[in-house]
Amino acid sequence: MALLRSWSHTFLVVSNRAICLCAFMMAGCQFEGLPLAASDPAQILVSDDPLPTSIKSDDDVDIVWDLDGSSNETVDVQYSADGSSWSTMSQVAASAETFNFLAASFPGADGSYEFRLRTDTQEVELGAVIVDRTPPTVGADQAEGSCTQTITFTLNAGTDALSAVTYTMITPPASGVLSGCLDGTSTTACSYSAVGAVGSASIQYRAVDAAGNQSGLATVNLSWGCN
Repeated sequence: MALLRSWSHTFLVVSNRAICLCAFMMAGCQFEGLPLAASDPAQILVSDDPLPTSIKSDDDVDIVWDLDGSSNETVDVQYSADGSSWSTMSQVAASAETFNFLAASFPGADGSYEFRLRTDTQEVELGAVIVDRTPPTVGADQAEGSCTQTITFTLNAGTDALSAVTYTMITPPASGVLSGCLDGTSTTACSYSAVGAVGSASIQYRAVDAAGNQSGLATVNLSWGCN
C-alpha cells in the first residue's frame, strides 16, 4: 500500500487498485490503465411457453422469452425455411419479452420454418413451426347402398399440401348407427347399420389438417333394400 500525492489529488493505492481521494477536483480523478469492470450482457432465455407446431390464418401467435437481467438491446425475430438463410420479421426491445403476430400476416409462403431470436451477442433457437393457411380439400359427395341393412363404404379421401388430414362429423345420420370413421381420426373405412332406420340416411363431414383448417362439406347419401 502506498500514498501518492499531487497538487490536486491524493491517491491511496491498494493491491493495484486506485481509490481516489480527491482533495479539490473530483471530476479529474483518474488512474490510467485500470478499466472499469463491465457488467455481463443480459441473457435471453427460451420461455416455458413454446411456439405451436403449426398455425393457420386466424391464429394469433405469441413469441415469448425470458430476460435474465436488464438490457437495452434490440431483438431480431427471425425465420428461415432452410435453417441457413434468415429473414427478420421484426425488431423489438429485449426487455419487452414478447412479440405477437397474426399468422395471416406472416411474410413467408406456407411451409415449415425455423424461428429464432437474435441480438448482437446471442442467437436463441425457438423451434420449427408449420405455417399452413390453406384449407384441405375433401372428396366428392358419395351415394352408397346395400341390399342389406349394413352398408360398408370408404370415404373419398381429403388431401392437404402440408399434413395428413383427419375427418370430423358435421351432420350425423338421423337414424341408424355409423361406426369406424369420422371420429376425429384419419380412418376412412365406415360401416353403417340401418337397423331401426327407415328409408334412407345421409351424413356430412369435413377434412381437417394439422393446423386446424377445415375443408368444405362433403355428403354421403346412404340407402338400403333391393326391389
